[in-house]
Amino acid sequence: MSKKPVKALEAPVVKPHGDLRVLESRGSIETLRINTFNVITEYRTATDAKENSRRILEEKARKDRTD
Repeated sequence: MSKKPVKALEAPVVKPHGDLRVLESRGSIETLRINTFNVITEYRTATDAKENSRRILEEKARKDRTD
C-alpha cells in the first residue's frame, strides 16, 4: 500500500488592507491640504483687495490735502 503524499495546506493569498488604508489616509490628508491651501488663498486674495482699496483711498486723501 502506497501512501499518498500529503500536500501542505496553503493559505489563500489575501491582499493586505494596510496598503489600502495608507493610500486612503494619504488621499484624505492631501484633500485636507488642498482645501486648506484654497481657503488661505481666498483669504489672502480678499485681504489684498481690501488693502489695495484702502491704499487707493489713502493716496487720494493725501492728494486732496496737498491740492
